Amino acid sequence: MRQMPTGKAVPAFGFLAVGLLMTWDTLARWHRSRLDPAATRYRNSLRFIPGRLPLDYLFIAVTCLAGIIEVTAYRGMGFVGFQHAGGYLGFFFLALVVIGKECKSEAIPPNADYAASILALSLHYILLEFVDYRVPLENRSVSALKYVILTCIVAYSIEMLKPHHITVGLFRCYAVLLQGTWYSQMAYIFSRRHTTWDFESLENVTTATVSFILQVVLSAAFILVLSFVIGRHLSYETKRLNLSEPSDPQVWRIPFYLRGRRMSPYFSKRFKRLVT
Repeated sequence: MRQMPTGKAVPAFGFLAVGLLMTWDTLARWHRSRLDPAATRYRNSLRFIPGRLPLDYLFIAVTCLAGIIEVTAYRGMGFVGFQHAGGYLGFFFLALVVIGKECKSEAIPPNADYAASILALSLHYILLEFVDYRVPLENRSVSALKYVILTCIVAYSIEMLKPHHITVGLFRCYAVLLQGTWYSQMAYIFSRRHTTWDFESLENVTTATVSFILQVVLSAAFILVLSFVIGRHLSYETKRLNLSEPSDPQVWRIPFYLRGRRMSPYFSKRFKRLVT
């Protein structure tokens, strides 16, 4: 029985957290612009935590540093360790580009964040392509991961060309979320402490393939359900604001997903009137 080295937990946590936050933020902003008649035209954004400070990409930079430390601690500081840690360098560069963009640096050209995202994903794919996987379960798992990375590259490329299309933005969120769920599956399979999988067994290869199929479908279903929940909640909040009078004794609070966001005059006047 072959047991694989560790190194999947950090990217699993990073992609899963970023995918969930991206999906939530994208849906909340889109539903808010749809319900607010005075809102500006919706535009996709790679930011996923509201606020002026780029805490979201500081989180990505810290996660990349943690991944590099984990890989070098296991593989060593030589060329082999650097090869396995190279995938993190692309995303660390992406974090630096977005932080520079948010700091209004004149050296950052337009759409540099999308270009850096495509560069990071391409580097990640190329490094996986360079490694020869001969064990059936390992080969099938990494092949599925490479297909997901290619999907991410396509999603970012289309979004750069169509920045106002919500479906394109959700396609990018879906690809990142799927990459996080599959990395989580690989972290479970390849864990040296918990695995009982036979990496030579074709039955286990089939089980991993079925698991991947389920994740492809369930990730899309999850985004649709989340969109329904956020849309219904924001619709209810909008109706409450429209039906409320200034003399209303009840005090309304700004929902947490609107904090730190710039609101149009349509919403801001009502919040100033109703919120203390």
